[in-house]
Amino acid sequence: MHALDERIDQVEDRVEDLGEFLAQLARQVATVNASTRRLEESAKAREESAKALEQSTKALERSIDRLGEQAEVDRHKWEDERRQDRREWREQFERDRQEWKGERRKLAQELGDIARKQGTLVEDIVAPSLRRMAAEELGCGPVEFSAPRVEQRQPGDRSKRREFDFLYVGRDAVLLNETKSTARPQYAKDFVDFLRSGEFVLYFPQCADRPLVPVFSSLYVPDEVVAYLTKHGVYALGMGDEAMAVLNLEEVRGQAQGDTVKG
Repeated sequence: MHALDERIDQVEDRVEDLGEFLAQLARQVATVNASTRRLEESAKAREESAKALEQSTKALERSIDRLGEQAEVDRHKWEDERRQDRREWREQFERDRQEWKGERRKLAQELGDIARKQGTLVEDIVAPSLRRMAAEELGCGPVEFSAPRVEQRQPGDRSKRREFDFLYVGRDAVLLNETKSTARPQYAKDFVDFLRSGEFVLYFPQCADRPLVPVFSSLYVPDEVVAYLTKHGVYALGMGDEAMAVLNLEEVRGQAQGDTVKG
């Protein structure tokens, strides 16, 4: 009996130890389960984060693609606008150039008109003095013909025509005048060259037997031009103290006058 009780006590102790073991095992299992759940939750969270990162990456790639596409569209648009601007600039430049050319032509015409009017004005001022001087001072004699702006063709070649600013045909000599609004040295040289060429008698062969009295006229004739004309036997007519006057009368008067002008 006593031995049975001992065995029962041993069994009870073992059962109690087994209970404690099972309780510890249960606690360990619970701990493992909790850790497993945490691991699963962490893995799920990482998976969700990875998915979110992937989605964000794809969204970023789509944004980059859209930006690239928009940049390409903007580039084409900018190039089109630049080409359009260049066309408009060229067209505007061409319009401005044509307008400028038109204005330049118009200005040239206006300046030409002014120059012609100024030239004819000087000619009209000079002509009355020339008529008086031709007969009284320059020895041409009584007038047979006198006129400003005489247009004449060469009888031997009708294609050649020239305008003479003033012509006085006197009984004793013929006065030929060249009038310039500005007495430039080149104008004086051109007149002397014409006189020396002998072309005058080709236009007026009827005057070939009379001496030629050449006159170069302007309201103001510079001293160097007067000296050049004097050297070549050409009278210089300009504004004196009160009226038009021959500026080199005494110097030229003693020189030979005729069809040939001094070289």
